[in-house]
Amino acid sequence: MRNTVQEHSAFRFAVQLYNTNQNTTEKPFHLNYHVDHLDSSNSFSVTNAFCSQFSRGVYAIFGFYDQMSMNTLTSFCGALHTS
Repeated sequence: MRNTVQEHSAFRFAVQLYNTNQNTTEKPFHLNYHVDHLDSSNSFSVTNAFCSQFSRGVYAIFGFYDQMSMNTLTSFCGALHTS
């Protein structure tokens, strides 16, 4: 598993920076995040995390490109008409 501490900190910082940006008078949305750490080679774990995130109303999923999980995520995105 990758060292996710720096990546997670960078992601949180980017979300905070967007949400507190004073230059934008009208933001179309406010960003929230929920992070799942999982073994991407386990398709059940990937499926469970995807469904859990989607049930929360998540509209974007960020992560490392992993050939092991890409087929699972591509299949869900195609079925749910998301990208």
